[in-house]
Amino acid sequence: MTVPTKNQAQSKMTDAEAPSNSGNKPIQQSQTKANKTNAMAEQIKPVIDLPNVDLANSTAADSVKQLDSQESSNKAAKVEAEASQKISKADRAKIVYDEMVADLKNDKAAIIAKIKKDVGVSKGGASTYYYKFQRESGRVTEKGPTKMDNAKKVFENMTLDGNSRKEIIDAFIKEVGLTKAGASTYYQNLKKDSEQTTKTKTD
Repeated sequence: MTVPTKNQAQSKMTDAEAPSNSGNKPIQQSQTKANKTNAMAEQIKPVIDLPNVDLANSTAADSVKQLDSQESSNKAAKVEAEASQKISKADRAKIVYDEMVADLKNDKAAIIAKIKKDVGVSKGGASTYYYKFQRESGRVTEKGPTKMDNAKKVFENMTLDGNSRKEIIDAFIKEVGLTKAGASTYYQNLKKDSEQTTKTKTD
């Protein structure tokens, strides 16, 4: 039997230890992978970390400010609408009158038409406001004679001259600007008034 030398024994021992070294390779590979994963995580971390958000300059803050501004505008509009509802027609008519009178191009008819439209009153109501404001402002403009006033003058003059009913009615149409039906009605009313006046004087 041959006894192995010292060198041969050491060589065998090295060979025997070899499998144990090769068995450590999977552990070393796992550690390497773990190190690589940690390195990648460090690189990704700045991207994942949320930056400090400046709410004052953010889009969300701007949206909130816009909503607040819009809400304030709506409230102001509502208050203005309520205030305008509390203003009387006379006050609104005065505002329109003052604006129209400031422009010398606007005549009486234009001012009355504007008051009628903006205030929502009848033509007669607008005329009443116009003359009222004229007196208050010192721009006294007396009302012109009405159609009844003109018709009465025509009736009295023509009656004294002995003109017939038909002639007087024709004069109402031409001189006063009445329709045939209107002239006939005016004639009847004026005749009735005239007869009552004459009867009163006689009594």
